[in-house]
Amino acid sequence: MARALVVEDEQDIRELLVMTVKEHNYDVVPAASGREALMKMCESSANDEPFDIVLLDISMPDVDGWQVMTAIEANPLWEDIPVIVVTGQAGTPSEITRMAKHGALYVDKGTDYLHYVGAMLDRLGPKAC
Repeated sequence: MARALVVEDEQDIRELLVMTVKEHNYDVVPAASGREALMKMCESSANDEPFDIVLLDISMPDVDGWQVMTAIEANPLWEDIPVIVVTGQAGTPSEITRMAKHGALYVDKGTDYLHYVGAMLDRLGPKAC
């Protein structure tokens, strides 16, 4: 089964994202912070169980989403992992350009964001058996 890392510091939103991602045939690993996400990515690499996709919040208190994305881009084991940025923080043109350079998809936590996340997962991820 494909594996997804969901990185979100707000528990309610994290739980909704985890539920949505599971509905799209992923084994989901949640992370409540950027620091925890990086630790889980290292563990997954060490155990030869890489993530197939990362859903990433930007605004987090310890290690923010930009720092996580920088780490993903810098690691040859992670650089090809698709990233869906799910954030309530409106992106500036330079931030949106940076996401596009990485190939990250962007979803604003506005109206019906779970629907958009689901549509992206359908497009990128595993299909039901």
